[in-house]
Amino acid sequence: MLKDKKIRIQKPVTTGSGTSKTTTWVDLGNATATDPPRYLWAYYRHMSQKELSISTVQAYLSDVLFIINWRSDVYAGQRVVYKGANYTIINVDNFEGNKTDLKVYAKSAA
Repeated sequence: MLKDKKIRIQKPVTTGSGTSKTTTWVDLGNATATDPPRYLWAYYRHMSQKELSISTVQAYLSDVLFIINWRSDVYAGQRVVYKGANYTIINVDNFEGNKTDLKVYAKSAA
């Protein structure tokens, strides 16, 4: 599989408190949202049939699959930005603990 698509993985960062609390999305490896974008190379596949990913007792349906080089800072609840569209990460599979690739299962946030 060829990792020829540029994606960004972002984490939510909450600032403020009470009614002035705001959440912004920051690329992994960046300190603020104003830092330059950080792109990762990925394999991308739109799932033709809804593939089921089971994690403990919860079941999730994925729309797309991204495969990236292994990293330790990718989690469910973050998002992938690809071609201007946002995808919510719902599950991350690390290939039986091998530190080679990560399968990132995501659902369209639209």
